[in-house]
Amino acid sequence: MTPNHPRKSRVPGVDESTVDAAGIRFVEANIALELCGISQAGRIFRYRNLDGSDVLDDDKAFVRLRLSKPLGKMKYFQRKGSRPHAYLPPRIIDREFSKGNALFVIEGEKKALALCDAGVAAVGISGFYGFADKSDELVPELDEVIDWIRPSQIVFAGDSDVVFNAQFTDAALRLRDLLPSYDIRCMSVLQNAPGKGFDDCRAALGQDFLEKCLFESLKLAVPVDASSTSGDLAVCMLKNQLSILGSDARAVSEEDVRHGLVKLAAGLKGMSLGSAAEEVKIVAENLGIARRDFNCAVKDRLTELKRKALVESAPEKATLINLSEQNAIWTADALGTIADDTFVFGGKLVQLTDPGFEEIDAKTLAAFIDDPDRCIFAKESRDGPRKTNLAESNARLILGRVSHSLDSLRPVRTVAEIPTLVPTSEGTKCVTGYHRETEIYAKGESIAYEDLDDDRHHLLDLLKDFSFPSPEDSARAIAFLLAPALVRGGFLGDERCPFFFIEKDEKGAGGGFLCRLVATLYGMKPSPVVPEEKRQAKEDISRALSRGNAFVYLDNVRGNILTKLDFLESMLTEPIFSIRAPWLHGEVDVTREVVAGSSNGAQLSDDLADRTALIRIRKQPLSYQFTQWPEGSLLDHVRRNRNRYLAIVYFLIDRWVREGSPSGKQLSGFRFRRFEEAVQWILEDAFDPQMRLFGSDYGETKRNLADPDYDLLRGILRTVLEQEHPQPVSATDLARISMAHRTVEGDEHQAKMKIGKMMGRYLPAPGKASIGEFTVEMELRNDAATHHKNLKLYSFRRTDPRQTIVSNRVPPRPSFEETIEDLYVTSHEPCTMD
Repeated sequence: MTPNHPRKSRVPGVDESTVDAAGIRFVEANIALELCGISQAGRIFRYRNLDGSDVLDDDKAFVRLRLSKPLGKMKYFQRKGSRPHAYLPPRIIDREFSKGNALFVIEGEKKALALCDAGVAAVGISGFYGFADKSDELVPELDEVIDWIRPSQIVFAGDSDVVFNAQFTDAALRLRDLLPSYDIRCMSVLQNAPGKGFDDCRAALGQDFLEKCLFESLKLAVPVDASSTSGDLAVCMLKNQLSILGSDARAVSEEDVRHGLVKLAAGLKGMSLGSAAEEVKIVAENLGIARRDFNCAVKDRLTELKRKALVESAPEKATLINLSEQNAIWTADALGTIADDTFVFGGKLVQLTDPGFEEIDAKTLAAFIDDPDRCIFAKESRDGPRKTNLAESNARLILGRVSHSLDSLRPVRTVAEIPTLVPTSEGTKCVTGYHRETEIYAKGESIAYEDLDDDRHHLLDLLKDFSFPSPEDSARAIAFLLAPALVRGGFLGDERCPFFFIEKDEKGAGGGFLCRLVATLYGMKPSPVVPEEKRQAKEDISRALSRGNAFVYLDNVRGNILTKLDFLESMLTEPIFSIRAPWLHGEVDVTREVVAGSSNGAQLSDDLADRTALIRIRKQPLSYQFTQWPEGSLLDHVRRNRNRYLAIVYFLIDRWVREGSPSGKQLSGFRFRRFEEAVQWILEDAFDPQMRLFGSDYGETKRNLADPDYDLLRGILRTVLEQEHPQPVSATDLARISMAHRTVEGDEHQAKMKIGKMMGRYLPAPGKASIGEFTVEMELRNDAATHHKNLKLYSFRRTDPRQTIVSNRVPPRPSFEETIEDLYVTSHEPCTMD
């Protein structure tokens, strides 16, 4: 016999032949799961009709399982959703009893079997009220037996402890209401019997069971007539056994008797049968139990019963929260009920909605949590716990408990629309759902990112329609693509990534588009902020950060506004950012945020320039043909192929991690050291060993970013070129043209002097200099018309971007020049990227 095969099961008090005839078997968990829907081993009782056929419930054979290991107080189990049925022992089905006999209706299959084996007709029910269905009609199996046997008397029988259970006599009255024409009696096993139930007593007494147990118990049976109340019946059953309870012959301890009387009195009082409860108290006094102590115990029991009633009246998954407990206890319990539906972001309880995180305030929480399918709130009163609603003041107490309950809640530092790569002790892994170790909540299905060495060049396809003036700018654009994965996954530890500032030579060069491209790749919500003044900029950034999964970039920055945003400098180095906006305040962790900006003419502060990775970008000529993407635009293409590109990014980072997270060789000492080390190594390993993130001239580049003259000069030179003014030009010419187009304000003399000084800083002597995207040459001439000697004249042109040799072949280890070719090839869109 295999371990999973049903095997015979001995049932004390029941004949072995009856066990066989009833088909009672012990089954393992897998068979129990198939038969009744629970994976627990136990004894199976098969239910049959009077004709011997299986009782069907929802077209399935109905069985009940006696659990080998009870689940809490649950000892028996039947399939969820099934109806109550009566259990007919084999001797009933075989019709071994004469018509007109007494019929016992008793809780439990084993007790019915034991009585039938003793020669007494009996039917088993599953609980005190198991004789009726939900429509308050007799269950069909019992109705069929009564119709056949036409009993002279129906005995509603129970174990010895039912004498202390007020529900037993209440059930007896309901049975009488269903069978008004029959003589109904209720009885229990005597308190001095050798067992709790009739099956136990038969096992102990054997042939003497009828004489010494059943007949003696029947002598004390109580008639259930129309004038009786359940309280009357309960008191009568109790008093009938009072002599036994007060003697040494009882089978239960004095403490068990006291506990039973308390239980009965509380049950009767809970059913509004106060007079009967008082009689029980008198019985308790007669047994030597102090009335005051007894009253206190009854009150405690009644409170427990009311609490139990509240729990049982609640939906299956609802939690009872007692507001009279200590605040620390009930608030933690309340938070536990919403842990799977909420997050903690920026120290606040939030919900994730389509726009992003929404803070849950006290009013919202009260409505959200006070849901009968989630929580039942109660408060203690003189009469025990009573239902109540959650007040807004109590909801505020719950919110105050959030910071102390992070172990049971879901604190989040990063929310992502994509599977997110994180470091592990063995390398990396792609996480989805909530990842407590990194406090990331990521959507989507995991991405495979192994063995993609031959595909890494496809990442450059995303940048091939942008025009970068130098390989270093191209390298920093690639770093921009890698940054969110490195930062949001926690690969840089506590260190940060720089401020990516995209400097355009003209409007429409694609600065904002590059920011949207990065946001689209990572499924982040683009959140452009046009900073016009400090307060407005901080409020806009605060709103975006408070939602989570936002990609904040300062769009089309002008003038010197960035020199006034000191909070931006702090945001790039400090872990916590204080969000401030109307109806919005708090703190968010920004260590995993990537911040960018774009401009075609703006000044940075010295500190911000030191925190900046500059990406210079040039507008493609009108004749340039952008790539024809099959999905439509480049952003549409990325959305449709996001996992493909993310897999490449994750592959590159994974390889860096598996190599021990080494540093690149071409380091510049950039302020964000760990970021430069990681990205520089990836660039050298994946694209070109000579590729550099920051060239030797980057120090000068940073100084230009903080130079108030730098962007003004770029604007002046751009204006003159657009007007196609003959060259060379003098400072006076530059002033007149700039004033005419409002590039420079003031009178002509002041403008001439200012421009002359600015140009003198870059070209103090004849020669050439680079000012942004322009190459400027200064020469000295004598002007015969004005008799000026050594007149400074300037000629300038746009600096041509570095061109490379185009090659379609992708070698195992491509050089930078070969892989970077895609940054300069054509595309489909004749319009500008912005």
